[in-house]
Amino acid sequence: MTRVLLAGGGHTHLVAAPPLAAGAPRARIALLAPSPRLLYSGMMPGWLAGRHAFDDCAIDLGRVARAAGLEWIEDTLVDVDFRAREAIGASGRRHPYDLLSLNVGSENAPGERAPGSTVRVLGAKPFASFVAGWQAWRREAPPAPRCVVVGGGAAAVEIAFALAAPAPDGRRAASVT
Repeated sequence: MTRVLLAGGGHTHLVAAPPLAAGAPRARIALLAPSPRLLYSGMMPGWLAGRHAFDDCAIDLGRVARAAGLEWIEDTLVDVDFRAREAIGASGRRHPYDLLSLNVGSENAPGERAPGSTVRVLGAKPFASFVAGWQAWRREAPPAPRCVVVGGGAAAVEIAFALAAPAPDGRRAASVT
């Protein structure tokens, strides 16, 4: 039996896993991700603008995996032993595979704030890490904050528009560059 390991709960694996499982009945397919809850970053601008509730941005990976007939593994990929054909999790467990697909996403390095500075750098990915920093910033932000969005892709443009929109809590929109 072929062991297929899908490491990471990103878009590609969410879309590819169900047809892969249906088309490969003699394969053992597993989805490995650090949490059963994936925060869908594509909905982040809508959450920032107050158009989506936070829970609406979550996908239950465990449920999706089980519904597709996949084995669900909650672990964080930290290394791959290519010779042994094993993915190594933060738990120390080794996850054997014959075929490995990596879709672990990107992560921004956390920003440091200089003592006394009001500047805060928040990476948008992963979404889960962004949320706590954003909420902390909102508590201390001035009434009409100035925000700079770095990046020119679709996500950066959507985030800039969301930040420039008047906040649902009555705060004035941010000045966005």
